[in-house]
Amino acid sequence: MEPAGLPKLFGKGGDGKCAICGSYVNFDDMTVDHIVPLSRGGTNAMRNLRLACRTCNRSKGNLSDEEFCRLAFKIIVNYKRKSLMNIFVKERIQYE
Repeated sequence: MEPAGLPKLFGKGGDGKCAICGSYVNFDDMTVDHIVPLSRGGTNAMRNLRLACRTCNRSKGNLSDEEFCRLAFKIIVNYKRKSLMNIFVKERIQYE
């Protein structure tokens, strides 16, 4: 997408927020995300584009939104599980 098209996309309701995680992002740090990835038949049409922060866009790669959400959920659950296990182990060591 040409830089001239970015303000139009930016005004599409983004308000400086990443369309994926919702965090406020500096305009210079925004990337254009294809809702349906090009590798999966998506196009460069405005209706298939949205602004996303670099972290989300790179993490999403060519996954669909559903696949990306499922993957993020698994990562969060595993992280919490590992964090809880670390806490339990530390607490147990303290009390033994």
